[in-house]
Amino acid sequence: THFYPTNKQYYSKDQISWFIGGKLEKRKGTVKAIQTWLKKYKNNNRHILNVSVYNPFLTPEQNNQILGQIFGGQKPWNVNILPYVKTLAEYNEVLNAANIVIDISGGEGWSIPSFSALALGRHGLLHNCAGIKEWAADSGAVLINPVGKEPATDGAFFSGQGDFNVGNIFVCSEDDILSAFDKA
Repeated sequence: THFYPTNKQYYSKDQISWFIGGKLEKRKGTVKAIQTWLKKYKNNNRHILNVSVYNPFLTPEQNNQILGQIFGGQKPWNVNILPYVKTLAEYNEVLNAANIVIDISGGEGWSIPSFSALALGRHGLLHNCAGIKEWAADSGAVLINPVGKEPATDGAFFSGQGDFNVGNIFVCSEDDILSAFDKA
């Protein structure tokens, strides 16, 4: 009962609100999702992007540095960087504010933010791989098929060495994401 429809109107009826959630990390495709959205909708007054990608395993400075690099030092006015969401009530508001959730994670066990958003009736633009494909097939989402795999190694969470946090993640093409935006 933590997530429920609020029936609030968060933006004007002629605006589409997009949402990217989860931790800021390579495996989740966060940077690629944001950068591809920017190519399509940067400074477009019909489209708003809410980003809730704070990674608690990074320092606030590291989180801000990565986001600053994504935006080239100038965040567009139609992108909202949300602070770390501390309660489920706050997260419920974030999910309800979205029309469409974007999740192109290449190695996801389940993807709680996307699953919860779709359970609230939001539309999805989702990577058809890993755990997501187990629940998203009949969920009212545009599914993007992977085009291959790449090493998960990122220098922070996936070292490429040892028995844990190694392996490959699925990847999708930027062209497929751009096409999926139109379908969504």
